[in-house]
Amino acid sequence: MTKIVVADYDPAWPSLAAAAIEELRTALPDVVERIEHIGSTAVPGLAAKPTIDLMAATRRLDLVAARASRLAALGYREHANGMTDRLLYVRFAGEARTHIVHIVTLDSWPTRNQRILRDYLRRHPGEAQRYGRLAALIPATMRPLSCRSSPTARGPRQGCRRCPSGRKADMAYVPDLGALTVEGATFKGGGWSYAMQVHDLGPVILPSGRVVGCDPLLGADEASPFTVGTAAGAYPLRAWVTRITSGRGVPQTRTAALQLVIHDRPAARWEMAVIEGQDPGGLPDDGYFGYQVGAGAGTLADEVAVRALTGWSYDDFEDAFIRDELPAPPSALGAVADEPTGANVISVSTGWGDGVYPTYIGYAGDGAVTTFVTDFLVVPLPDAP
Repeated sequence: MTKIVVADYDPAWPSLAAAAIEELRTALPDVVERIEHIGSTAVPGLAAKPTIDLMAATRRLDLVAARASRLAALGYREHANGMTDRLLYVRFAGEARTHIVHIVTLDSWPTRNQRILRDYLRRHPGEAQRYGRLAALIPATMRPLSCRSSPTARGPRQGCRRCPSGRKADMAYVPDLGALTVEGATFKGGGWSYAMQVHDLGPVILPSGRVVGCDPLLGADEASPFTVGTAAGAYPLRAWVTRITSGRGVPQTRTAALQLVIHDRPAARWEMAVIEGQDPGGLPDDGYFGYQVGAGAGTLADEVAVRALTGWSYDDFEDAFIRDELPAPPSALGAVADEPTGANVISVSTGWGDGVYPTYIGYAGDGAVTTFVTDFLVVPLPDAP
């Protein structure tokens, strides 16, 4: 089982980061212009997942990508995250991540929320302790499982799903979300049973009609709208929760999907939602694009609302989305993010926790968009016809 581990602060973390920074400066002297230690391990006294996060800035991402062999020589593997505005490289010791390097463009460096949050927590030790208490809650509320041990996992969480049916994977992963979004629907797989229940979360206000899927706590500044949107308006948001049972385990409840309903009509077909620059035709076998979750939360909201979150303080986030004890799944929490337009954000817990989760768009027979559905990869689903 893969566990989220939050460790007490280790005084060795800054020196480990400094050593890694020096390695990277030596390997990429001609392209990396700035590099810093970020994340919770960069905040003195703060408990954290024992992974050293680094952020580096370059004038052009393609210059780094062309030198990937230098990073590979240091043990870094590229992590396909579906994002077009940064590169991600991960170093492992066995199965544990020891280092993560985020490569971003130099022009975006001043506004990167990871750097801003780190500096804020360094300046406000009391806030850092409150943040640390939140981090300590995550292992108790989220249980990400490995592909091998999870009763429901459909493949690696880096954007590729292997078919449980055993058929050859020869196309992008597009499940039948119409089967999932039915009250009372049941599924079976791997000795487990799944029963679906819908939770109406209220309306989402879309002043621009540009729909964004993201982790509102950690991904707002990097999220881009899907290339397909809808008319401005207020649309129902639904969470689909599944109760998971078997004869050999304790029943569990997880958020299986999040649905933004545009028209309450059945979808005749499904297509993967993508952002600018993403081409499903270029995906590996059974791959998908999705948004990255790092705080166990996901949302479907208007770009106006998501952009407004980038101006929020930590207190704003705490008031809206942080609780000492989360409610049961779908663990819905929300607030108006942009007062002038009323654009709001409603977050839910994401399946088994952190990961990369795809969103799909349902179309009626006449081609009209009917719905957006984020699949949190909990329920084993048939492929879309």
